[in-house]
Amino acid sequence: MATTNTTITCDHCFSKIRVRAGIGYSKRQPFSFACKKCGTIIKGALIAESDNIEFEFTNASEKPFDLNDADFIVECHEDFLLTNEPAYRKDPQTGEIIPKPSPFMITAKLMGQNFLEFSADMSLFLLNQRELKNKLFRINNFYIYDRESEFKEESENLISTESQIETYKSLVQLNEMYFIPILKKENVYSNCSFFKNKVLNILTNKRNELMYFIEELEQLNFFENQIKENLILMERFDELFFEIKPIINLNYIKSIDTDKLMFSILNFDKIKQFYVDLFECVGRELNCLIGLRNLEVNGDHNKLNLPDFNRIRNYQDCMSSSNGNKKKYLEDSLYFNLIRDVFDHQLRNGLGHYKCVYNQISKTVEYYPHTKDLNKSRKETISYVDFVSKLYNLFNLFVSLIYLRTLLYTVYFANKSVLPLGIKDVSLLTFNKFPPSFKNINLVVDNNPPVVCLNHFWTGVRYTHPDILNHDFSYWDFTHFYEKFGFCDENSIFVDIKFEDETLCIEVNKTKVFKFKIYEHIEWYNILMNMGGFSSIQRMEKTEIPYFNVVPRIPQLLQSAMK
Repeated sequence: MATTNTTITCDHCFSKIRVRAGIGYSKRQPFSFACKKCGTIIKGALIAESDNIEFEFTNASEKPFDLNDADFIVECHEDFLLTNEPAYRKDPQTGEIIPKPSPFMITAKLMGQNFLEFSADMSLFLLNQRELKNKLFRINNFYIYDRESEFKEESENLISTESQIETYKSLVQLNEMYFIPILKKENVYSNCSFFKNKVLNILTNKRNELMYFIEELEQLNFFENQIKENLILMERFDELFFEIKPIINLNYIKSIDTDKLMFSILNFDKIKQFYVDLFECVGRELNCLIGLRNLEVNGDHNKLNLPDFNRIRNYQDCMSSSNGNKKKYLEDSLYFNLIRDVFDHQLRNGLGHYKCVYNQISKTVEYYPHTKDLNKSRKETISYVDFVSKLYNLFNLFVSLIYLRTLLYTVYFANKSVLPLGIKDVSLLTFNKFPPSFKNINLVVDNNPPVVCLNHFWTGVRYTHPDILNHDFSYWDFTHFYEKFGFCDENSIFVDIKFEDETLCIEVNKTKVFKFKIYEHIEWYNILMNMGGFSSIQRMEKTEIPYFNVVPRIPQLLQSAMK
């Protein structure tokens, strides 16, 4: 791993500082640190926009001197862990001066066998940032501000559907797929699977009560309001990736003294404000959990029935409660285990309402959580490592709660008899003849395996299953929910598949659900090839995100339709 050195002097105390920086993949790699002598905060950046490596500094000046004359050494690296251990140590037996290992070697040693998984995940996320980032956040913004024509044009190769719920679901999946390489995959899977099983159980045993609850959420415009608020936060979290990366590294390390971790905190106020805004958004997402809890405990989403909250008359009173109370509403349910340590309203109060100070020397955050009277309040201190860990864990919970809301919205549409098929893109095909319409073909999600992964196409390279499927996305398979509404009965669905010039249209019960440009193939390709009359076109270089394999439940129907 390439490194470079430069020498600077502190503008305040004139200490001589050697900066040893690892060269990462970004063109501009920012960092910050405190002068060990006077505490001045020095900010800088390694700039690698050309063959020549350059530096820029604030509160310090580049000055040439012999590296051995430095008063101290500072290490900077955008990809690997940094620790505050001495740059050199003396061997107690030989007296030999041994330099500190590079960040790459330290990280590789701490991660052991997990280093390969870490490298694959980081490579995929950097790939996402390079190939998908700008497009994704443009799509998000077009959706947020109801710019429908621009949204449709920009998302053409990613979200090929004219169905409202499939657009909604695909947008959520698209953002999840973007971030999944740097999330706690086991937590996301566990939370989402837990939500899926809970909702399925309630749908089975208390269907009418559940539908009444979801209907009220829709009447309050909860689903649309929340996704727009969610999408704004996605881009802001991406902007904090560099500063959160040391915590992400810890996912791959069994044990480490976190007091030794070093951070480049470029803008604490920005991180603090993001935590506050994320917390408020998660607080509103908890409304879904409260409604489900009320259903399970009291059989009615409007009944909280807690002695300490007799003034709560209905579900809307629950929604308008403070976030601190919302946490208490869930204490007698299994949902509480998901938020107990993650949803810290006292920390949020300290950051958002009262005095909050970050000490870059001690790497701690000081805040006052309990009262507006700072003279009477007791100051709390949290290490910066723990603070960023709380933010990171809160974002993981946030992703899981978005999934839950999307699941409930899917159930709402299923109940309205609008079939939410799990299809994404069909085939890049030419054909010698146009086949007739396919009648009474029941389309279902194929579980073996679900193609819920990023497929990246660029310069002829395909980045697919082996690189991402260490995460199990099976919680996105909603087949069991569709079965509850009769969508998997071969006689209940009337499906037309029509070819129009270079497009393929799918109509369900006379309603146009999907319209595709006839581009890339996924799972249907093998089936259609077996029917004859089709040939493939060379795969184009592009980025696409398929969500599920979709196959006919009864292939014989497809075969008979082709005759």
